[in-house]
Amino acid sequence: MKGELSEGQRYRFRLAQMLGSGKSFWLRDEFCSLLDRTTARIVAYNMQKQAMRVGATLVVATSHTDLVADLSPDIRVVKGWGDEVMVSHDEPEDRGCSMGGEVAVEDGPRKDYDKLSYLHYRGSRVVFPYKFFRMTHRSEVVGVIVYTNSVMRTQGRREAVGYFPDVGELNRDWCRIDRIIVHPKYRGIGLGSMLIRETLLLQGRGNVELTAVMALYSPFAERAGMRLVKRTEPNTYAVKAIETLRVLGFDPGRMASRVYNLGVMEHVELDQVRVALGMVRGSLLFRRLTRSSSDYRRVAGFKAWLARQDMESLARCVQTLSVLGQEKAYLHWKKN
Repeated sequence: MKGELSEGQRYRFRLAQMLGSGKSFWLRDEFCSLLDRTTARIVAYNMQKQAMRVGATLVVATSHTDLVADLSPDIRVVKGWGDEVMVSHDEPEDRGCSMGGEVAVEDGPRKDYDKLSYLHYRGSRVVFPYKFFRMTHRSEVVGVIVYTNSVMRTQGRREAVGYFPDVGELNRDWCRIDRIIVHPKYRGIGLGSMLIRETLLLQGRGNVELTAVMALYSPFAERAGMRLVKRTEPNTYAVKAIETLRVLGFDPGRMASRVYNLGVMEHVELDQVRVALGMVRGSLLFRRLTRSSSDYRRVAGFKAWLARQDMESLARCVQTLSVLGQEKAYLHWKKN
């Protein structure tokens, strides 16, 4: 609820309302004065970026000169003492958020990932981890990236290199990016791309893969130097299960939210949800849906697991299913 937000949160909420208003002119007095200086710079950068994207005119008044670089104004008016007024004109240029020069990327322990893992929609469990890297800002961990060993089969690999690498080569010279997490406070300023770009050369192997839904809508990995190879097809069993859940009242576009799934399940028989989820086939999908390293190779074992799950667990299962049923992008990077 709006009344439960802090002053800074309410201010950002009002900014979001302004961005979604459809107006051509955005005016703000005391711009970002309620925010801490780090957040203010990030908000300033994202505001001007969004204004440029939609063709809106952003006019702000502020006494904080630390926001000038991130606002990158084409007209700047400085009011001095008395009648003193200075006006300057500049060509707007996106040089990136000023925060980018204050972060560091380095090897990090598993505990740094554990600290931020709750922010990732796929949960905290990572299978076959290879390397962890962290991004810090003034000693605070603001982002992590996890590299894991590559799986045996994935769509796009042959198109990327022209052949099927054998097990020995995969274990020796391949890995994949499994998690990229940036703290919400620091999102929208290119830190995800920076995490990829700076760790590709640090991770130590010659080939890196990334399969991600978001890469279809944002070229963050391509900006980091990865090559978009193909769009991968969603799992057919997952699509069938999602369609059955849709008939039960689930909106596929909102199933990635655990909270939404819980709300729907209050009005649906849980056994019907279990039947829909039980349409999935394949040990890899079973492991993804159960979020467990246990080996559910047989359908009977997976259905027995579903029968034991409560509403909370089933909501998370549906959440994971929604990702499995989405089209994804496969990207590849090769050293040198």
